[in-house]
Amino acid sequence: MKKLSLLIAIALFYAATPIASAQTSKPFSIYDDSSAPGALTIAQIKRAEDAGYAAYFAGNYVKAIKIWTSAAEAGSAKAQTNLAKMYVNAQGTSQSKEKALYWINKALTQDYAPAFSVTAELHQKGIFYPADWQKAYEFYERASELGEGRGAYFIGMAKEDWDDMEAAIKFYKLAAQRGFPDAQAKLGLMYERGIGVKIDLNKSMQWHLKAAQQDFPFSIYTVGVNYKNGNGVPKSLALANNWFKRGARLGDGACLMSLGEPSRKQIKTDIFALAKSKAESGNAKAQYKLAGLYSTGQGTEKSVSIAKYWLEKSADQNFSKAIFDLASYYGSASSYDAQKSKMLYLKLAKNLQEPRDVIARAINAYESGDYGLAFFLALPYADGGNKYAQSIIGKMYQWGRGAAQSKDKALTYYKKAGDQGLAGAQYSAAYIHQYDNDHMYAARSWYKLAAAQDHPDALVALGHFYRNGVGVDKNRDEAIRLYTKAESLGHEGAANYKHLTQQEKWDEQRRAQARAVQAAKARTYYYPPKKRNKWSFSNMLADAVSNSYNNSGTASYNSASSSYRGYASASTYSSNSSSGTRSAYATYKAPAKVSPYEYRYKSAWIVDGPKY
Repeated sequence: MKKLSLLIAIALFYAATPIASAQTSKPFSIYDDSSAPGALTIAQIKRAEDAGYAAYFAGNYVKAIKIWTSAAEAGSAKAQTNLAKMYVNAQGTSQSKEKALYWINKALTQDYAPAFSVTAELHQKGIFYPADWQKAYEFYERASELGEGRGAYFIGMAKEDWDDMEAAIKFYKLAAQRGFPDAQAKLGLMYERGIGVKIDLNKSMQWHLKAAQQDFPFSIYTVGVNYKNGNGVPKSLALANNWFKRGARLGDGACLMSLGEPSRKQIKTDIFALAKSKAESGNAKAQYKLAGLYSTGQGTEKSVSIAKYWLEKSADQNFSKAIFDLASYYGSASSYDAQKSKMLYLKLAKNLQEPRDVIARAINAYESGDYGLAFFLALPYADGGNKYAQSIIGKMYQWGRGAAQSKDKALTYYKKAGDQGLAGAQYSAAYIHQYDNDHMYAARSWYKLAAAQDHPDALVALGHFYRNGVGVDKNRDEAIRLYTKAESLGHEGAANYKHLTQQEKWDEQRRAQARAVQAAKARTYYYPPKKRNKWSFSNMLADAVSNSYNNSGTASYNSASSSYRGYASASTYSSNSSSGTRSAYATYKAPAKVSPYEYRYKSAWIVDGPKY
């Protein structure tokens, strides 16, 4: 009995022990490089969320992704949404539709309101989805129902677009009461200018003040101006300057220009001191900013060497912008060090950081003729799935610039980028299929995808298919429509193609009309009889019979009635004949003086020329 009681106690002890504690003997640290445990406690998830924000705002995006991934896998909807946004914006990683949608869908299943707003924005801007305002509205509406201010704000914007100002103001107020600064600033502006409401400068100031306290730049400047001019509040130059200084420290140029010269210098000194303090404490983003201040001499003396020192400090912490600037510095003519530059670019490529800047650099290198550098910069990102890099690499393989020419490799990269919706890559894939592979069906399919995104060259190419009937039924109306659209998008040759196709269409219509007239005229004439052979037995017999009628006087044959030699007359039948016998030639009508062939085809000859 005692043994049984002991076993029950042990079982209850393990049942009460948290799973996470049972899996690890030491507390999990979010800064630990070892693999994270399979599950986190609620407290650990909360610490991971906060640490992820700290890393993100410090500029260490790679670290933020690592921390938030552990929290997201443990079920944090906040971390899942933040990860999705980083994969959309390519922060610390390459843009990834699959990963972004994977994490955002995880958060949606938990009814996390910001996840609905993020999804709405993807539909609104056409990112990963076709642009669809109706779907965006539905997701914003759900976010608003779940208590999110951003969702209510965008519903208000939709209502305003639909001229339903009463509903718009209702949703703006709802969003503002939930603390959304954009809505607070919007209401401030509406009360200031009387948009949908009566002008009330006091209410305007109240809403602007709420937004300004959240460091919303427009409202900070507006509050400063209101204190300066006494709009809705007692006039106070001291308070106005305080708000202008606050906005200037946040980088707002309008606030900075609203201050006097001594105050501007002081602000620059304060910005430098704050950046230096944060940089010395190890903040990578502040170190990068401090390097910029030293390089331009703002708030301090200009020093390239000190700027380079802080840039390297920031790059050592994996701050992507610092790595990119340092790589560009070593790649410049004044401080050329190809090996260091390449190593830094490879460091960026390892985690596919700063794809926009690196790819922009690759494009500039390509356009300036430095194909080797362009290929080196773009290839890691292309293999990592970036559609823009894939398009660049495809172009270099297609024309043999920076790499050995290979149409097959070019097509592979173009298809990868085209599958991600890049219209230029879709057009290039179609071009290779048409002119190198002679695969018209595949070419037409890719042209259609690019044309659906209003790619001018694809519209023209597809127009040629319909104009000439290549793989499709000839349809000049569709070709003209495509050429017209390409012309509206600025294609230089589209207008000429449209004119030629229109002319072909009109010519074909005239030919059809001429053929109809020709057929109608042909039905009014008999074909002439075959020329008679007077030496044939049947014709000799017929002549004998005819002569007997003439000799008897009962039937008269007037040879003069037939003026066309060699053809039978149609007037050889006499009604006075007692026997009523019809001449063998009586069924034929006398032809006109002009040849029937010449008369029959005269009009058609004029239209179509030598064809007839």
